[in-house]
Amino acid sequence: MGEVSIRPAAPADLREVLDLMQLALGDEVEFSERFFKWKHLANPFGESPMLVAVHRERIIGARTMMRWRFQARELVEAVRPVDTTVHPDWRRRGLFSQLTRRFLDSLPPDVRLIFNTPNEKSWPGYAKLGWREVGHPSIWIRPIGPGLTRRRSVPQHPGSPVLATTGGSRLRTFRSIEYDRWRWSPESGVDYSTASGNESTVRFRERSRAGRRELTVVDIQMKQRSSIPEAAALLRGAVRGSDALYAIAIAAAFTREAAALALAGFIPIPKAGPRLVTRGVPGATAPGGFDRLTSWRLQVGDLELF
Repeated sequence: MGEVSIRPAAPADLREVLDLMQLALGDEVEFSERFFKWKHLANPFGESPMLVAVHRERIIGARTMMRWRFQARELVEAVRPVDTTVHPDWRRRGLFSQLTRRFLDSLPPDVRLIFNTPNEKSWPGYAKLGWREVGHPSIWIRPIGPGLTRRRSVPQHPGSPVLATTGGSRLRTFRSIEYDRWRWSPESGVDYSTASGNESTVRFRERSRAGRRELTVVDIQMKQRSSIPEAAALLRGAVRGSDALYAIAIAAAFTREAAALALAGFIPIPKAGPRLVTRGVPGATAPGGFDRLTSWRLQVGDLELF
């Protein structure tokens, strides 16, 4: 490994990094320059720090930490490891771990928390580097299926976001007009649909998973607790307008989102969601309770790897 150097990525590295990502990840995702710039440069929470590993002037690895911002009783700056790639010829040589350790020592000074949702294959590597498992957020499911619902159009109102009021002690994504314009932009490559009322907004998408059509509720926003019935009505409308086999969402217990889902006929399946893991940042004070699932208030839109 002595012949490999690690340094911060420069703008001139972008094309080579994109080529490496496409080579390493194949058909899993298309890393166009336009998509990369939207995701990592236009993010309202800040540009994504990136390190590259170089061997004989050729980039053989890249480690990216996407900026994120949580809100609880205070604002918490965080990062999420995403889009990490190592050239196939350099795998299993410890490059992933070396890039990660370097990142832990060079994160922006305001970052206090690292979080992500690794799969079964990558989780052991994170555990060795000090990541801790928080738990699995609850999934909510509602069967739809042929004949269970009558197809009906859903009101579409993109560009009419309803921002939830501030407050609460659980960690949730900090919301703003700038965030909504960025997060749900067509630049994400995902075809989100939006249904809005006077005090609530529901965002969802449809896709095929394992040969089955799925309606995914990615985001529910309400101004106040009295908005729950309206949000539930929007959810029922989304279900009626879908030809999917089932609908799925993620919501923390005892939240407005969970109440709206329950009112709309969704059933919770505790501890069935993706594995949420976290790590504190050396020299920074992590938010209280960050290692307990009950301290988090997340939805699909906060966790999906767009």
